[in-house]
Amino acid sequence: MNKKHSITRSKLTIIFISLVILMDQIIKIIAISVTNGGTVEVIKGVLNFTYIKNTGGAFGIGSDASMFLLINIIVIFLLIRFLVVNKEKIEIKAATSLSLILAGGISNLIDRVFRGGVVDFIDISPLINFPKFNFADICIVGGWILFAFFAAILLQRSERFICIVWNNGTVCHESGSRRSN
Repeated sequence: MNKKHSITRSKLTIIFISLVILMDQIIKIIAISVTNGGTVEVIKGVLNFTYIKNTGGAFGIGSDASMFLLINIIVIFLLIRFLVVNKEKIEIKAATSLSLILAGGISNLIDRVFRGGVVDFIDISPLINFPKFNFADICIVGGWILFAFFAAILLQRSERFICIVWNNGTVCHESGSRRSN
């Protein structure tokens, strides 16, 4: 990959992350305004918008956000470092999924720093007992699912692997050739 292409790809990644963060923050502002601190029924028996400020961890687990904030910052830093260091090696699919995770994490971090907690409002409790969440959470979870999916496909296609099949003692070597013990 030539240097000009990787710079363009880096800029596109930054633009994509920035747009997802902006979209999440705009959605949260609208949700705060629409709910007015309460609940609005969107789809009867399925979906409500219910404003809450989550000062705990993911899905409201724990009440002290300081440890969660530290972990969030570390994960965001590691993802940024990974994307920057591997920008020329990483496939666009993996970069997109990691960018979704990063954008969601940064947007929720912005909430923690400037709002004192993450704004959650998507409420599917009329349908299923589930914690309230937001668009950034959807990006994070969706990004991890996509990343795992693409990683599984990449590992499946890879010719460079080591495996031991316990049933018949077959060993797969780095070259991909198989031999029996």
